[in-house]
Amino acid sequence: MVRCSCDTGPKGDGGQTVVDHIRFFPVREDVRWTYAVHEQILPALQRANVPVRLTDVTVRHTGYTDPALRQCKLQRDCKILAAELAERPENSGQWPVVSGQ
Repeated sequence: MVRCSCDTGPKGDGGQTVVDHIRFFPVREDVRWTYAVHEQILPALQRANVPVRLTDVTVRHTGYTDPALRQCKLQRDCKILAAELAERPENSGQWPVVSGQ
């Protein structure tokens, strides 16, 4: 698990949200990502009894610093989430919320 420092400011000054993300794990048939947006790997790792460890690595994520690009990504995510909701409505309460529409 690594720390992900998400900076949304156009010059890297938009404040930071720090979240833990699992980014390194074994390639196994029984370990697969869940959800099309804000993908999750932890449930699969837990089912497979793969241990998760926190590292001292911090990644700076700047993929949303450009407001126009951020809006495009949000629109893309909304379309993906709508398609997933149509395909699996029974899981709708488990999906993360995408705001800023």
